[in-house]
Amino acid sequence: MIDLVPFGKDRDNYLDYFFSDWPFKREEFRKNLSVFRVDIVDQGESYKLTADLPGVKRENVDVSINGNLLSISVNSSSEENDNNQNYVRRERFYGKYVRSFDISDVDIKSIRGELKDGILTVSLPKKEREKRQSRKIEIT
Repeated sequence: MIDLVPFGKDRDNYLDYFFSDWPFKREEFRKNLSVFRVDIVDQGESYKLTADLPGVKRENVDVSINGNLLSISVNSSSEENDNNQNYVRRERFYGKYVRSFDISDVDIKSIRGELKDGILTVSLPKKEREKRQSRKIEIT
């Protein structure tokens, strides 16, 4: 059974020692690791945001805009109440995760999103930049 636990049976003692002087607890650190990962690529005339959401159903994903912020909210819940299980190791987290991104230079009306095979892809077309106009100022 000990082979199922990486780094041997004393791993938790080492981690507790490592985090003992930190201003936050080890549980908070582990919780932050559970936030979904995002890549954003500048494709010239648009941005492409890709988020890994394995096993998340479409109805549990909410993409919304509030002012200049695009927020992606994911509600991940356990299908069964398994708190009474005798876990040797438990790394999967359940709960609500939210990430927000500044989209002040994005054409809000043209944003499109798709969730396929556990990957959320959001296309964020950039606003057209105003062409700088030059003119001569007449001095009188």
